[in-house]
Amino acid sequence: MKRTKINRLTTLLFVLAAVVFFAGCKRGFLDREPQGSYTQDTYPYPGGSGPYDTYLFGAYSELRQFNVHSQFFIFATSVRSDDADRGSTATDGVPNSSDFDDFPVSPTSTWNNGLWTGYYSFVNKCNIALDQIKNNNAITASPQVKTQSEAEARFLRGYAYFMLVRLFGRVPIIDSVATNAASQSNVPQSQPAAVYSFIESDLQFAAANLPPNWDPKFVGRATSGAANGILAKVYLTQNKWAAAMAAAQSVMNSGQYD
Repeated sequence: MKRTKINRLTTLLFVLAAVVFFAGCKRGFLDREPQGSYTQDTYPYPGGSGPYDTYLFGAYSELRQFNVHSQFFIFATSVRSDDADRGSTATDGVPNSSDFDDFPVSPTSTWNNGLWTGYYSFVNKCNIALDQIKNNNAITASPQVKTQSEAEARFLRGYAYFMLVRLFGRVPIIDSVATNAASQSNVPQSQPAAVYSFIESDLQFAAANLPPNWDPKFVGRATSGAANGILAKVYLTQNKWAAAMAAAQSVMNSGQYD
């Protein structure tokens, strides 16, 4: 009998608590009108390229993709160059790592293929952003915003192709959105000289049209200094010494890194 009374009391308290809770949740409590929104004029950083950030951030997100800057990248660059050591044995069950350390990389290497697909996914995200900037008339933006946004996307694409040409040599130059796999599967490879010319064009445009800095809350976004810095490396890779010096001096004389 005592247990029955306790159970009834517990049930009653639960019902009362539920009534109080749901009575407090008035219909309009969660229905709040927006108090404001960012516009082209109020977006909180220089130039205000906010209207295209959905697409630009999609491209930036590729920098964190596993196939772009992770284990594959470390082995293809640092371990391959002996700046780092593989740090395991030949029988540890990871044959791809030995391939990158000793250079017998084959077309069937999952790590090699991962780098290829990762960087071309990166390129495609950049091309999507550029397509939206150039062709989406539903997005209202000033010419200045459009130009700066294009510069940001082209900076990222130039960087992606700089990695591709150093990793693979001859690579296809794809400068439009991949609508389907078949349309991109037969794009011919370009010689490294043509790829480097494409990279230079993207980075030169970025260097000329990106801001020298951003609001601190957007630290990490591409700047003119970053574009000139990578451009200097692009020139050095091709033995273009005078052009490399000029790009490097643009960074040093910018006053942003004192």
